[in-house]
Amino acid sequence: MRFIRKSRLEPQLLTDLKQRLITERKNFSFDELRNPDKKNFRAMLIVEQKYLCCYCEQEIENHPLRVVIEHFLPQSKFNVQELDYFNLHLSCTQSNNHCDTVKKDELIVNLLLHPDCASFFKYMPTGEILPNTHEYKSFSDFKANIASLQLRFQAVVHLITVLDLNNLQLVSERKKTFHDLISVKDTQFDTLDKIEDYLEKQSNKAKSSRFPSLVEYLLNKQKTKV
Repeated sequence: MRFIRKSRLEPQLLTDLKQRLITERKNFSFDELRNPDKKNFRAMLIVEQKYLCCYCEQEIENHPLRVVIEHFLPQSKFNVQELDYFNLHLSCTQSNNHCDTVKKDELIVNLLLHPDCASFFKYMPTGEILPNTHEYKSFSDFKANIASLQLRFQAVVHLITVLDLNNLQLVSERKKTFHDLISVKDTQFDTLDKIEDYLEKQSNKAKSSRFPSLVEYLLNKQKTKV
């Protein structure tokens, strides 16, 4: 997961919708967000997230069968936030068994809007994503010993578990990205200037490559070795 930089103000289409609902004396229900506004809102979110799922950082496309507008605070428990721009993100869905598909109405710690979101996680050669602390080297060990962790890392273990970010498909894809990067680190990333230049270019891209937090994590470790 990584920080999602949202605009300071909600999109005008949400403001207009809310004003209409006030005029019509209706509740702020997400069901009132209909096409073409709903499609346009998805398009805004996908650009905001650089074409990546808000949770697993895999590529997404603006198609109603490929992505879902995710309520971080679930509608069933927080109906006041149904049209809250800062509660709305895009998650992959349908053909997977992770992220929004399995989160359902569970509550997890909100790191998406935390500027240091990526710092709460580390990545292993196995492809696993773990809390960024030294105690254990596998997710199964973290889960088995969760009570011994600091509260913030207990929250990260819970988040990874609820979203199933260590399922076989994601672990396999992250493992491939991990080893692809390792294979070129001593040639393409053998100086600080090369690393910084690459990270800056990636940060400025409108459409991000998948797993940018993993890449940044590995390259920041590489900085200490060059």
